[in-house]
Amino acid sequence: MEKSILVLYGGDDWNDEQPNFADSQIRPYQLWGELCLEQDIRFLRGAIHWFEDGTFTKYWEYTSKGWQKRREPLLPHVVYDKCRNFSQYTPHNPDYDRIEKKKRIAHRTSVLNYPEFSEIIDNKLTQTLIFSEFLPETRFVPQTTPPPDMRKNTYQVFKHIVGSGGKEVDITSDHPQTTDKQLVQEALIPSTTPRDVRITFLGNNPEYAYIRKAATNSLYTNIHQGAEMEFISLQEIPQIVSYAKRIIEPLSVFPRYICSVDLLLDENDEVLGLLEVNTRPGLQGFESQPQLLDNHLYNLTQYLLKN
Repeated sequence: MEKSILVLYGGDDWNDEQPNFADSQIRPYQLWGELCLEQDIRFLRGAIHWFEDGTFTKYWEYTSKGWQKRREPLLPHVVYDKCRNFSQYTPHNPDYDRIEKKKRIAHRTSVLNYPEFSEIIDNKLTQTLIFSEFLPETRFVPQTTPPPDMRKNTYQVFKHIVGSGGKEVDITSDHPQTTDKQLVQEALIPSTTPRDVRITFLGNNPEYAYIRKAATNSLYTNIHQGAEMEFISLQEIPQIVSYAKRIIEPLSVFPRYICSVDLLLDENDEVLGLLEVNTRPGLQGFESQPQLLDNHLYNLTQYLLKN
């Protein structure tokens, strides 16, 4: 089979002149496309609903002239799944139709991450079961009963079972009698401005790490909520890397996977606890680290093409 990598996503930009990347993603994907051209690998981008009758009926391809539209049916060598398991129709719960289509794709060609992996780890309730040793105390909230009070340190966290980027996560000192969130969790609050470290792994191998620091007077370490990020060498945090490796040990049942581990830090840079495991690390924020991005794209390409 011809070597080709297709990045799977959930939108539809076929009527646009260029693929609809977020601004922070345009340059990284261009660099990835150029890397693939150098290695005679076709680099493609396709929406999940363009997969019909066992092939992708249309897709974007990166060429020496930039992104071009293609309509020749194709089954890529490997699919890199960047398509979330929820949609605009199921924003707070898994979209099982989308998950089943991913499984149909995986019956035809290699997929990273495996649909079964994403189905499990994208779900914050199953994360609670798998990583309970490292997560703060968490409880499921039936929609017909008041949520339990988890304010052991003044604050508690309300979140949906699925979601990304900290969206619609409430860190609050209040205790509502009703909530549309399905999970309530003890909040881990450091004595200084909240900071966390995100470590991205290809399988059990750490690739890179960066620190995120919440904005002034904020408890949220998400970039889109104003947090700052700064890359840190893995060699500077060996104990934290070892801690993260312990967390992802259960994932070794899968032959391969990509994920990132978010760990909240205290004022002494000790780990307070696990925030979450993320199955779709992004490529944004590498402007100050071009060599690190080049290395990661090379490693990711080789990892995707492994049998």
